[in-house]
Amino acid sequence: MMKTEITADEIVSLLHDMGYRASYEINDSDVEVESASQGFIWEVTICDSDESQASDFLIFSHLRGVNPVLFPIGRICNEFNSESPHGVATYLLVDDPDLPEKAIIKLEFSVSLRGGVSEDWVSSQITGWDFILGMFDKKVRECEEPISNNE
Repeated sequence: MMKTEITADEIVSLLHDMGYRASYEINDSDVEVESASQGFIWEVTICDSDESQASDFLIFSHLRGVNPVLFPIGRICNEFNSESPHGVATYLLVDDPDLPEKAIIKLEFSVSLRGGVSEDWVSSQITGWDFILGMFDKKVRECEEPISNNE
């Protein structure tokens, strides 16, 4: 059966069937499904404020706080975006003295169900997201600058 929309309950159930832990909560105008893999927490945003409502568009995302001195955020995003077949990395600088990380790198992957897709196809997109997350982590680690011992 082709799906043109999916609910938070269906996403959570599908993630559980695939071996992931997952739960969801309502934040402002969106429903966010939280899960994790490869040691990283990530979310699937369902753009609707009611968990019983279905959406035809999903946004997978992962946020990572980093020190921009050790992690050249522009280089990480540029190199990842030029190498990744899907997924987009962006960054923003944080001006909060209480946070040790002064930059956040955001990885996103969008999935549209418009036109109709199978549940197997949705599962393949989750598997694809996990692959993209691994590519992103590898790029972040490759670009890490060594700590200077100069005093």
